[in-house]
Amino acid sequence: MEGLTHRQGEVYRVVVEWIEANGQPPTVREMAGVLGIGPRAVFDHLQALIRKGYLRSKPGLSRGLSVIGEGKGPAVSARALPIIGRVAAGVPLLAEENWEGVLSIDRSLLPQGDIFLLRISGDSMIGDHILDGDLVVVRRAETAEEGQIVVALLGEEATVKRFSRKGGRPTLIPSNPRYKPIVMEGVEDEVRIIGRVVSLIREGVGG
Repeated sequence: MEGLTHRQGEVYRVVVEWIEANGQPPTVREMAGVLGIGPRAVFDHLQALIRKGYLRSKPGLSRGLSVIGEGKGPAVSARALPIIGRVAAGVPLLAEENWEGVLSIDRSLLPQGDIFLLRISGDSMIGDHILDGDLVVVRRAETAEEGQIVVALLGEEATVKRFSRKGGRPTLIPSNPRYKPIVMEGVEDEVRIIGRVVSLIREGVGG
């Protein structure tokens, strides 16, 4: 399934959430009103979503949209998640300035809660088979248990490490011996947990 632009992801999210709330898809004009863009722009984005296999359309019906999988099989309940790339200085983590796109994932594969995707940069977690360029599925959280893999914000950089309190001090542990642990104690303003990694997506592998 192809990736989505930010605006395509927004249109897709409106369709999915409207169906969940109302039991039927929105019209083009209803979507235009929600998104604050023109009906023609909405139509163009819908055509892109249909081409990419996210939606199916029944010609001649104003509410003829349905959410599908990869252009085949029965309808599925999917969720469009933002992919966070580099974190811009002074910008909240989930602000669209940090988005590099959107990916749709079957809701049955996701945990409950506030979820986003983070693009891995670097090789500090290769011992846990998390590689440069991978996507990790992250559930928002400010705390973690011993041994959990977390996403922490170091100033303006998001990093993935394993959390530990061994030795009495909260520490972020890499799984590559080339990197040193990061002790969090005394630097709460600069280093803080923002989520727990719940699964891994390696694009282009396994079909």
